Amino acid sequence: SREMRSPSMGYLCYLAQAEIALRRGEEEACRAALAQCLQIGRQQGYRNHTLWDAELMAHLYAKALEYGIEVPYVQEQIRCRALVPPVAAESLDAWPWKLRIHTFGRFALVRDGKPVKFEGRTQKRALDLLKALVAYGGREVSEQKLCDALWPGTEADDARVSLKITLHRLRGLIGHEAITLRESKLTLDPRICWVDTWGFERAVNRLTATANTLSANEIARLGERMLALYGGSFLGDDEQAFTLSARERLRGKWMHAIAA
Repeated sequence: SREMRSPSMGYLCYLAQAEIALRRGEEEACRAALAQCLQIGRQQGYRNHTLWDAELMAHLYAKALEYGIEVPYVQEQIRCRALVPPVAAESLDAWPWKLRIHTFGRFALVRDGKPVKFEGRTQKRALDLLKALVAYGGREVSEQKLCDALWPGTEADDARVSLKITLHRLRGLIGHEAITLRESKLTLDPRICWVDTWGFERAVNRLTATANTLSANEIARLGERMLALYGGSFLGDDEQAFTLSARERLRGKWMHAIAA
């Protein structure tokens, strides 16, 4: 490719090297090949290539973001191709998520890169539903648990009606696709939503489970990540019952991680 002065051929060669290294688990080789490949891609303005594979490119782009390689170019590619994040990217801050939910020390939403403004009583109730959903883990949270948390003492049928109305309003605020409802359980779609508690717990769990086998650099990286995410108590001054229990649980994880 050098002799032919063909950047497209060089791009594809480096891309193949990166894929092979990724599949072999060779981190440094993958990083080096990605840096070369994506530098050419950015310089040439590539938006596509021969035998494009969306799933593979999502994995390689996630690795590039993890390494800090050509971040603006990679983010634009992800948006342009509407790529779905791989499971490994679930807590990756740099992925251009459609919805970002911040709960440590404050409550804030960013949708499509723009802060979501809250106003009105109906929006507050919808946001209470989102807070409760995050407090209960954000995955397969039963309607009954949410009804009990937000409408305690209310007749079951009335509470379910209130939940459905509030869910409809919440979806209007953050996007219908952000929340799935299956078998009476609500889930924040991890392909669309980034939640700071998810990233925090992922880092804590890895550190506390494998601290004895991690390198000093990896321990430091995880510690820095936890520190960056844990910007204060869960949901700040919110004193609802479901908030308090989640706050204590997350604070306990924080202290356990520090001890580890």
